[in-house]
Amino acid sequence: MSSGSPSDGSVFATGITVRETVQRQTFSPSTPAAIDISRQTYAELITDDPQLSKKQPSSLVFKGETPQTNAIPALRILGVYAQPQNLAAKTPNQGYPVRFHPPTQLHNTAKVQMSSGSPSDGSVFATGITVRETVQRQTFSPSTPAAIDISRQTYAELITDDPQLSKVLLPEYLDYYTTALIWMRIVHLKQRNSQALTIAEQDLLTLVQTTSFCVPEPLNLQVRQLGNVVTATKQHLYPEFPPLPEVVIYDRSGYYGVTSEAVCQAISDAPPGRYASVLDIDPIHPVNENLLGFRPLGARRAEAKNLAFSNGIAENAFPAYPVNTGFCFEFLQAVSSALASTRTFKNTDIVFSTLAEAGAQSQTVISRPITQANRPNIRGERRPTSLTQEQPAVHGSAIFFDSQLKKEPGPNNNHATWCCINFLPGEQIPVA
Repeated sequence: MSSGSPSDGSVFATGITVRETVQRQTFSPSTPAAIDISRQTYAELITDDPQLSKKQPSSLVFKGETPQTNAIPALRILGVYAQPQNLAAKTPNQGYPVRFHPPTQLHNTAKVQMSSGSPSDGSVFATGITVRETVQRQTFSPSTPAAIDISRQTYAELITDDPQLSKVLLPEYLDYYTTALIWMRIVHLKQRNSQALTIAEQDLLTLVQTTSFCVPEPLNLQVRQLGNVVTATKQHLYPEFPPLPEVVIYDRSGYYGVTSEAVCQAISDAPPGRYASVLDIDPIHPVNENLLGFRPLGARRAEAKNLAFSNGIAENAFPAYPVNTGFCFEFLQAVSSALASTRTFKNTDIVFSTLAEAGAQSQTVISRPITQANRPNIRGERRPTSLTQEQPAVHGSAIFFDSQLKKEPGPNNNHATWCCINFLPGEQIPVA
């Protein structure tokens, strides 16, 4: 078993090429300590052998005269005597003042261990050194903008492999289930990382403490994408999340106001197509698919509605506990049981209290959309960028999950590429 996140696995490396955005980045090093090092070296040499100050280096051959013994100490270390006044007086007939013998041991490596690395990285410099992070608890804010698209694609694969499953599950059920899994992961991470919990979150922890949920592999990867990260530079990052929402809007509560409404609409007699959401500002400013969990209704089989009906859900009623959170525990267990019978994907039984805190490194990779007119950023092309050179699989995972997706406007500063409400042409979209 690995302590890392499976969402950084090699499956995401396919077709990924990583390159530096700046092809030739330069820097300017300096050597301010060079002379101090030279003087300290000389002091150590003389301390070890006081007679060294009287010796002439055997590697020097002088023609014409012998150099004096009071040459500059720093130059003695380099094996050179400086005699500028004598050098000026020399003529070609007197020969050359100084030259080195050709090296005789240049290729003798018997006593030298050659290395391609820098000798300054050796362990001698580690003595008495303690390294710590300057910020002891650095936080970041990941997100899950691709969760519903992953849910829908998972459902499509399940139905393709087993068409009879459409008599039991609706895509809206899996959207709701995916959202619940993500929030259960979030609340447990908040507890593990000592982040303050609301009363509703504490109740949720108690409710699912030992409960197992069947999770198909794509959803498992999305859930375990979230977590603590150790970056390529060995920095420890801890995710920070908002409280579990409990706000009620037109009888729809919590974060599940969107997905629970979608379930209620799916089991109603509403025709396929877009439905009027309680979050529509007005008929000419409806929500769109940039709102996570909102999708037009498809054709539904009547038998599939029974799973919701049998757990107390109706067109205008959605039981929830903890109150105002949108969690319907019995409904989640029913969906889990239905998924356990599928064989399309590897299914994992997850008990959230036993999951490790580690998440995927790709949470720190920023996805910048290549915007196109009238196309949501989440479904367009993206360009992942990072300050460190992670493995290709990390960048592939970042493209798939988009944990740091930027809200880039489209052509002509059109924010419809990410805004979750439709505005008329020419209307100003409010931007926080």
